[in-house]
Amino acid sequence: VFSQQASVVAQDAGVVEDDDPCAGFFPTKSMVNFTINRVTEDMGKKYGFNEVQLENTRAIIREKVPAWLDKNEADNTALTNEWIEGMMGDAPPTAGEVAEWSKRVIPLVGDFTTIVQETSTEMKEFLNDDQIARLDSELSAFNMGLSFVNQRLGNWGEGGYNWETEWPRGPEFRQQEE
Repeated sequence: VFSQQASVVAQDAGVVEDDDPCAGFFPTKSMVNFTINRVTEDMGKKYGFNEVQLENTRAIIREKVPAWLDKNEADNTALTNEWIEGMMGDAPPTAGEVAEWSKRVIPLVGDFTTIVQETSTEMKEFLNDDQIARLDSELSAFNMGLSFVNQRLGNWGEGGYNWETEWPRGPEFRQQEE
């Protein structure tokens, strides 16, 4: 959606666009595996995991997250590229472009939320009471943030994107940042 605008700008600048819809950054399997290792190490420190809890957590995440990434690679890549191009472009994306983008993002956020919930439920089977309380507290914070994200995406999906306040180079956005 945003890439149509970016393509025109790129052509005007003499840049040759790649027609590959999956062109752009997407993590390799090694990057995903390393990320899971680092995230679970951090979780282990925060929650006080023993080795079994650490390995169980890694196993659950390795079962769910890479499969979700693989299943949604084309959409995730295209949506990420479109967002970055829209935010870094010479002109702001229109409310209509952001609405279409948002409508494509909402189901992915929902699917990923399901993975977080399933992972948390499975983890509770091997966590102690203090660890479960911490997990529940962090899930509450996650759900609060998710509520904000879903509200924002819903508003944008209905055409409520305001480039003046939400585009990084918009006049009101810059004033808020100062």
